[in-house]
Amino acid sequence: MSITSQIKETSKVSRELTITVPAEFIQNQYQRQINQVQKSVDLKGFRKGMVPIAVVEQRYGKEIQHELYHQVVEEGYRMAIVEHKLRPVSQPQIDTGHDANDHSSHHLPMNKAFVFKATVEVMPEIEVKNYKGLSLTRTAVEVKDKDVDEVVEQLRGHHAQLLPVLEDRAVKKGDHIDFEFDGGKVTDAGVEKLEGMKGKRILEVGAGELIPGFEDHLIGMKAGESKTFRIDFPKDYMEANLKGAEAEFEVRVHELKKKKLPEVTEEFAKEAGYESLSDMREKLKKGLTMSREDESKRQLKSDLLEALIKKNPFDVPGSLVDAQAQNNAQHFIQNLQRQGFDQSMIAEALTKEQKTIKDKAEQQVRAGLLLDQIGELEKVEVTEKDLANEYQRISAEVGMSEAEVKKYYSENPQQRENFEFQVRENLVVEKILSESKIKEK
Repeated sequence: MSITSQIKETSKVSRELTITVPAEFIQNQYQRQINQVQKSVDLKGFRKGMVPIAVVEQRYGKEIQHELYHQVVEEGYRMAIVEHKLRPVSQPQIDTGHDANDHSSHHLPMNKAFVFKATVEVMPEIEVKNYKGLSLTRTAVEVKDKDVDEVVEQLRGHHAQLLPVLEDRAVKKGDHIDFEFDGGKVTDAGVEKLEGMKGKRILEVGAGELIPGFEDHLIGMKAGESKTFRIDFPKDYMEANLKGAEAEFEVRVHELKKKKLPEVTEEFAKEAGYESLSDMREKLKKGLTMSREDESKRQLKSDLLEALIKKNPFDVPGSLVDAQAQNNAQHFIQNLQRQGFDQSMIAEALTKEQKTIKDKAEQQVRAGLLLDQIGELEKVEVTEKDLANEYQRISAEVGMSEAEVKKYYSENPQQRENFEFQVRENLVVEKILSESKIKEK
C-alpha cells in the first residue's frame, strides 16, 4: 500500500493536507533499514553482517525509528504536493499529534496507519483582467534655462569658499560659524551630560541642521563669546530618551565665516570638470533632463501598478509579504546606518515605520505576482539582447565595464536570478504601457 492524501482549502492561499501512511508501508521501510544496518554494523562478538536482527533492533531500533519518522513525514508531504499539483510558498506547518520539541516522541506506530496534517501557503490563483488599454497620465519633461541656472547655483555652492569675517559684528542668519557645544539632559538631579551632545563644527546659521530653536540662540553672538541656554527636544525626536526632554547647552563661537561664491566664468566651468561654460550648461541640462525623465517613468510605473492592483484584487500569502517586509526593513536599516544613526535610533525608527514597511511589502508582492502572471499570458521571455542592454545601462550607471558587470552576475547565481527577474518584470511593464492610453500633463 502507498501513501495517500486528502486536501482541504482553508483559505484562498492556504491548503491543509491530511496524509495517511499505511502500517504496511511503515513496516516495510523499517525492516528495510534494519536489514541495511544489520549488513554494515560491526559489533564485538559477532561477525560483520551476522548480528542477529533482535540485537540490531535492541541497539539501533529507536534511532532508526526516529530517522524513519522524519523521512516518512518529508516523503508523505512531498508526495501530497505533487499529487495535488500545489505551488508552496512557505515551509509547511506539520501536525503529527506529537510535541515538535519533544524528540523522544518522534516515532511511528508499527501496527497501524500513521496520519498527520500539513498546512502550507500556496501561490494564489490569479485571473488577471483589465490590464490592456489602461488610461494613464505621464508627466511631460521640460527643462528650461532657469532650471539649469538653479543647478549652476548649486554647483557654485559646492565650490564656494568660507572666508573669515574681518569686521567685528554679531552672528546673523546665513553666516557660517566655527563653534563648539557641550550639552546634557536636564533632570531633577541636575544636567546629565551626554557624549552625543558635545562637539565642534562649522554650521550655516538658519539652515535648520540642528534641533528647532537651537540656531536662534546663536544669532547675535560674537566671535569669542560663550552662552548657556536651555531648549526642548522635539516630541518626535529619534532617540526615545530625549523625546520632548529639556536640554541645556553651553556654546562658544570661535569664528564667523562668510561664503564666497565663485563667478560663473570659463575658468569656473573648467575647475568644475567641464570643457567650457557652454559645455557645462549643455551637460547639466542633459543630466537634469535624464533625471526628470527617470522620475517621470518611475511615477508612470507606480501609477500603472496601482491601477493593476485596484482592478485585480486577490488574497496574498502572508509568508511572501513577511519575506518582502524583512528585505525592505534590512534596506531601511542599512540606509540609516549610512546616515550615522546609532542602534537605539535605528530601533526607534524601525518601530515607527513598521506599518509603512509592511504595507509597501504587500503592494510589492501584489505587483510582482500580477506582472508575473501577465508575463505568462503575454509569453514574455528575457533574451540575451535584453540582458546585454541592461548590462550596458548598469555599466554606465556604476562606472564598471560591461564585462565586469556580466562577470559579477555570472559568479553570483542568486543575484543573477534576481537580475533576470527584474529585467523580465521591466519587459512586462513596457508591454502593458505599449498598449495603454497615455496622456501627458
